[in-house]
Amino acid sequence: MAEQVSQVLEGGKDIIIHCTCKIKNKDYSVSLTNTELTWHIAGNTQQKGIQTVRTVDILSLSLQSSRKQDSNNDSVCVSYVRQEKKYILKSCSVVFIAGDLQLISNLYQQITDVVKNFGQKPKRLLVLINPVSGRSKGRPDYEQKVAPIFRDAGIDTDVIGIIVHLLNGLLLVLVGGDGLYHEAVNGLMRKLASEQGLNVDDPDETLPSIDLPMGLIPCGTGNGIAHGCYGNKDVTTAALSITIGYQYPANMMSVHSGNKLIAYSTLLAGYGTWGDLIYAAESRRSQGVLRYPGMILH
Repeated sequence: MAEQVSQVLEGGKDIIIHCTCKIKNKDYSVSLTNTELTWHIAGNTQQKGIQTVRTVDILSLSLQSSRKQDSNNDSVCVSYVRQEKKYILKSCSVVFIAGDLQLISNLYQQITDVVKNFGQKPKRLLVLINPVSGRSKGRPDYEQKVAPIFRDAGIDTDVIGIIVHLLNGLLLVLVGGDGLYHEAVNGLMRKLASEQGLNVDDPDETLPSIDLPMGLIPCGTGNGIAHGCYGNKDVTTAALSITIGYQYPANMMSVHSGNKLIAYSTLLAGYGTWGDLIYAAESRRSQGVLRYPGMILH
């Protein structure tokens, strides 16, 4: 049977539930706190044998019940995120099995409650896809790699092709590159400034803050912003980061000339030769990332 305990782990973490389950025919001791789910082979207390998952990294749960009193196949499958080398995120799972339906049901419910109360997973996403970012892989990458992650995590999505009605409590997901992020931020900033009666052409005006969370799936050419947020340019890592509610604060600045706003900058700002190179590179988008060093060399 599962034990409802008030035992305190080392470090002051209260155990919500402690029980024994099987993983691949071996008995494991399983413990849950508000912040961690841990398991190790029963009787083995060596630190290196303990596996730990943060509750904020849990993606989804599924309960499998045979509804037979003599069954040994009642189980809970826990899907979670694990970080590997170079900050790459991977989706993993563990199945806890027991012959006690009450134990399994209790474990499932307790983990569900903890994830609900202490997790950061978004409930609904507004997805904006730029079909021509990078080498036009935005839509197929989203449909093949990203959408299944959101669906398995139980997150509702609305996929659109233009930015409309963004400020309604949704989390905006951009499938594209630095250019799409730039356009979205500039559109939102101008909208906020207009709603607040701010003069965007005044360089001394205080910039409004964008309270709408924005996720970026790197399907562009350079993907500099995504690399700064996630530590890499991996599409799956970006999708998993969004799913578990990871947030990274980003700065921006306004660029003015002659008392007129040129744009809000989110990645870099330049003028002169650098600006000319970037402008000229736009005519060579078919070359992908090679168009940047190609322009510099020539």
